Parts: sequence; C-alpha cells; structure tokens
Amino acid sequence: MKITILTDNEVPIGQPCQGEPAFSALVEGERKILFDAGQSGLFLRNAQHLGLTLEDVDTVVISHGHDDHIGGLYYLMEHFKLRGITRRPTLVLHPWALAHRVLDGAATGNVLTRAALETYFDLVVTDQPYSLGKDLYFLGEIPRLCPFEYAPNRAMVLREEGWVQDTLPDDTALAYRSPEGVVVLTGCAHAGVCNTIQQAQAVTGEEHIRDVVGGFHLLRPAAERMEKTLDFVQSVGVEEMHPCHCTSFPAKAALSGVCQVSAVGCGSVLEYH
Repeated sequence: MKITILTDNEVPIGQPCQGEPAFSALVEGERKILFDAGQSGLFLRNAQHLGLTLEDVDTVVISHGHDDHIGGLYYLMEHFKLRGITRRPTLVLHPWALAHRVLDGAATGNVLTRAALETYFDLVVTDQPYSLGKDLYFLGEIPRLCPFEYAPNRAMVLREEGWVQDTLPDDTALAYRSPEGVVVLTGCAHAGVCNTIQQAQAVTGEEHIRDVVGGFHLLRPAAERMEKTLDFVQSVGVEEMHPCHCTSFPAKAALSGVCQVSAVGCGSVLEYH
C-alpha cells in the first residue's frame, strides 16, 4: 500500500506543491482511494504537479465533516463535471459528516446536500467499520475509551432536534493490516489518537502498530493529555509515527521521545508491504 499526502499544512523543501491548513491523501493498493479532500481544490492541483490522476479513484473516504477535510468534495465534483467523467466512485462517510456545523457563528462543516453528492457518488453512509478491500478498513464510529482525550468545544452541529453541541462522533480513520503490523491513517483524530489506535486494533484483530500517519489533534494539548498520550504510545509499542496537519511541533518532538517520528507534508510518499 502506498500513501501520498496531497494536502497538508506543510510542504517539504523540493516538493512541487502548495499547502493549506487541511488534509488529503491518496491511498493506492488493491483500490485507489482518496482519503479526505482538503478545504479547496488544492489537492487536485497538487496531484497534477505530482503526476497523479484522481479521475480513476474507486473510493472517496471522508474522515469527518469539517470543511478542511470535506470542503474539497465540491471541487472534485466540478472536476468530474468539466472532464465529462461518468464513473461513480463510492463515497464512504459517517452520517454526521453530512451535517451543517458552526463555530462562533461561522460555518465549519459540509455545505453539500446528499442529493448533490449522489449525483456523482454511490454513498455508503455508516457508523460501523466497513471493508475497503483486502486488509483495509474504514473504522466507523470510534469509542471514546480514553477519558484524557476528551476535549470540550464551542462548536455546534445541526441535528433533527436542532442545534446541539458537536462531539464529532463522525471522526474516524483508515486501518491497513500489513504483514509488518497495522498502519493507521487519520484525518484529524478528534476522537483522540489513542482511541483511534485502539479501534484500529479491534477492527483489524492485530495488536502491533506499524505506523500512524495524519493529523493527531495535538495542536495545543493540555499537559496531562500530552503526558498520557505519550504513556499510551509507549505502552502499545507504536513503531513509527508521521504526524502532520493539526499536530504542533512541540507535540511531534514529545512523541519522538517514545517512538520513531518522521516529518511529512504535501507530496510525501509512504509505502508498506
């Protein structure tokens, strides 16, 4: 399996890409999967600069419904429309990922209707783990088992009963069961990177974590949360991490004390057996 990061906050020197505060990655293996679409059409332009095409993706997976992960879907739909592409990728996401969201009055979530999405995609809307091919899984709704990863926020989400506090139950990830161990690909890890790792272990049936790649939601973590996260990562024996997107430099440095940590950004390529 190969992961190419298309959109991230950072661009490594020498990569022919631009960055934005968002996330998107291309996963290539048995199937070609777009994981998150960033906030704009930048992921499409970066893919082109990297010599990659997204016109033949089999599946699109959305990690959660924040606009820096789902916002680029509009531009993918426009790309399909302008190019006359008639193939219909499967779009896999949690039911809450389609909801309208606000933070301090500003829209932060999905703005596309389900009907609009169904014009271009075959939707799989589920809160359960879902197989994306041999040894690759959408993790579904992630149980919040680590209390130290709970972080209250001011965000609101529109549900049938009206506007309610947004606990982001839609936040999820991918897990690949490789011969070397489990590779976890996160979007933002609002559910908590430790909770996400535990769900990956449960869904794949494998304990060893080969790598964790993506946003870890450790931008400004409380000291207790960071300390307990480090204890967890060390106790589980995570082999390697590639933190990016919503992960601060101090958090990356701290994680490097308990496992191997490598820098990644737009254009970075990671390969696994």
